[in-house]
Amino acid sequence: MKLIKETPKGDITVIQKADEEYPGLVISINGQEVAMVEYNPHDDHHAIYVWSDNDPDGECVHKEVYKLSVKKR
Repeated sequence: MKLIKETPKGDITVIQKADEEYPGLVISINGQEVAMVEYNPHDDHHAIYVWSDNDPDGECVHKEVYKLSVKKR
């Protein structure tokens, strides 16, 4: 799966992660990964990771964990 949205400052792209154990989505701006949302089956939660524009290849600068109770399809 790949979704591209053109903006005046470039493209925002969303792709599906290849890791089947930790399914999720990767968000890029102009080819640079800036965020990721994934499901962690071992801890049974979703997490959002964000990387800094100042150090896009470094460690994530923010992580938010969601332990939501959601009905499964």
